[in-house]
Amino acid sequence: MRPINAKDDINPRWLSLKQACAYASMSENTLLSRIHKGDVYGTKKVGKWYVDRESIDLFFEAEKIEVKTIIASLREAHV
Repeated sequence: MRPINAKDDINPRWLSLKQACAYASMSENTLLSRIHKGDVYGTKKVGKWYVDRESIDLFFEAEKIEVKTIIASLREAHV
């Protein structure tokens, strides 16, 4: 994942919705959809969304693992 802001030395765990969209390279609608489906953890406090950066990382890691599993099973089927 890319840094949220070039001025930041570290990535904060909790991101605003705008920061999370930039971090995940997703539109607001897509990210909110993933939050509502439970794929990414976000919470709304005092009218503002906060998204857990680590849950975005885990969401993308899960996709990589799923793809690797599918590729491995396809290779086994052709052997």
